[in-house]
Amino acid sequence: MKGTATYTNLENYHFLIPDSKIVAFISKQKSKRIVLTLRKDIVLHLALQRSKQLGHFFYLNQKTAKLLNKAAGEAIKIEVVADESEFQAPFNEVFNEVINSDEAAKKAFSKLTDGSKRAIIFAINRYKMTQTQIDKSLSVCIKLKMGIKDLRELFKN
Repeated sequence: MKGTATYTNLENYHFLIPDSKIVAFISKQKSKRIVLTLRKDIVLHLALQRSKQLGHFFYLNQKTAKLLNKAAGEAIKIEVVADESEFQAPFNEVFNEVINSDEAAKKAFSKLTDGSKRAIIFAINRYKMTQTQIDKSLSVCIKLKMGIKDLRELFKN
């Protein structure tokens, strides 16, 4: 579904406020998690949020806000599709290989909540170097097998 959203910046937090037809489209889906395309080069896995102050909105991180290079109140063309991926996040190939090579870690990972799974995937995706992704994936798998579920503990050195 194509539509528009308005960029907003409040106290160093960045938001996109979608138009009503986008909100209606997402509301009809079984999940509020979507894949949002901004321009052609920015693809984000997000959830539609709601607050009394803003109404419906999407959070943007600072990096994405800088890439957009928009002033508050500017309209942006967006495209939204329901996120049908397994974890509703861009699954990292490195983490996939590591988790699939260790049955005990895979079983521990499968017992986590969907939100925790997404958080781990997004955290691994933040690392740019493949070797760092491998190292963090191995570390997370070891800690999962030890029964550690706290996300902060999973990524501690």
